[in-house]
Amino acid sequence: MKRIVVFLKMTLYALPLLLSSAHARKLSFEIKYESARLWTMIFLKACKVKIKIHHKNHVPLKEGVFFVVLNGSSVDQEVCFSVFNSPFVSVLSKPKRLFMISRTWQKRMETVVLPTILNEKYFINSQNVMCFTDRYDLISDNLLKLVIEHKYPIILVDIDNAHRIIDDKPQWRTIVDVAINIPIVAEEYADLSLTQLKHLLIQRKEGTIYEHD
Repeated sequence: MKRIVVFLKMTLYALPLLLSSAHARKLSFEIKYESARLWTMIFLKACKVKIKIHHKNHVPLKEGVFFVVLNGSSVDQEVCFSVFNSPFVSVLSKPKRLFMISRTWQKRMETVVLPTILNEKYFINSQNVMCFTDRYDLISDNLLKLVIEHKYPIILVDIDNAHRIIDDKPQWRTIVDVAINIPIVAEEYADLSLTQLKHLLIQRKEGTIYEHD
C-alpha cells in the first residue's frame, strides 16, 4: 500500500522532474548532483524517512573514494544521495529508476549499469564512485582494477532498515541507519590479487579485520 501511495505522490512530480532534467542537461555534474539531491529530499519526505548517519568523519576530505554498498533495498541509491554531499557516480548491478519514476535523472547522474564498464576518466579526474552490489565477490574486476591502479581508498557503507521503506513490510515512518566504515587504504591492498581484495572486503564487513590507530 505504501509503495502505491509513494508512487502516486511522485507521479505528481513527473513533469517537473522531466523539465528539471532537461534544464540540467548542459550544467556541470556538481550542479546536476545538487539538483538530484533536492529531488531525493522530496522523495524521502514522501516516503516519511528519517536517516541517521554514523561515522561520517571516516569519509576523507579529498575526493577520489570508492564506496561499496551491499544492495539491501530498491532505494539505497537515493539514501546515499541524501547522505553524501560530495558528488559520486553510481555503478548499479541492475537498472532502476530514480525516485521510482525517473530514467532521465539516472542519465544525468551518469549512472552505469553492469556489465557496462565505467569510463576511466572518472578515476583520472579523482571523482567519487559508489558501487551497489549484491555481493562483494560480484564487484566487477574491471572496476576493481581501476580502483587499484588509481589507489582509491575503499569505504564500505552499511545501510540498515532501508528495505522497510517501500520493499519488505513497509513502515509508514522509517528510521534508516547509515554507517560509514573506516577506509581501506591503498597500502593495505597494493599487493593483493582481485580475489584476495574481495575477500578482504568480506572480512572487513564481518569485522574480523578492523583495526585502526
